[in-house]
Amino acid sequence: MNATELKKVVPVRGSRRLSNLVTAGIVLLGSLGFLGAGLFSYLGWVSSIIFFPQGLVMTFYGLVGLALGLYLGLTIYWAVGEGFNEFDMENQKVRIFRYGFPGKSRSINLEFDMNEVESVRLETEPRQTLYLRLKGKRQYPLTNEFEPSSLASLEEKATELARFLKVPVEGLP
Repeated sequence: MNATELKKVVPVRGSRRLSNLVTAGIVLLGSLGFLGAGLFSYLGWVSSIIFFPQGLVMTFYGLVGLALGLYLGLTIYWAVGEGFNEFDMENQKVRIFRYGFPGKSRSINLEFDMNEVESVRLETEPRQTLYLRLKGKRQYPLTNEFEPSSLASLEEKATELARFLKVPVEGLP
């Protein structure tokens, strides 16, 4: 084995995806519409909507939507869930790294010895996810649960990783 075959680093996409960006944009635009309609009814600029109770409820929905849109936007900005899986055969180490929300525990950095790895597990229900199974029945996700992926592609990733780690694959149909 040469040096490139001794180490495998697999990037994991987090919240920075087009679908999340589109969702955040739609939520923000919708919330601004609700907030505007509620405020316009309060100011009397819209006569078809009475402020109490319809305008008040629309204002509330607009504020909640703004908070949700801000949360989604910050999640995308901070790249929550993004990271990598590193498999180092030379040092006999496995490293799982992910970014979380800002604070003292901004990042999750798990390291294991290669001899703790029992298998690579493929789960297809309820979501298609690839797990690293360790002795003692602990398992850690290697793929993003919300990242759409075909079953054939996930099976290929599982068998390739299992072959690299020299462990069996569980859960193949």
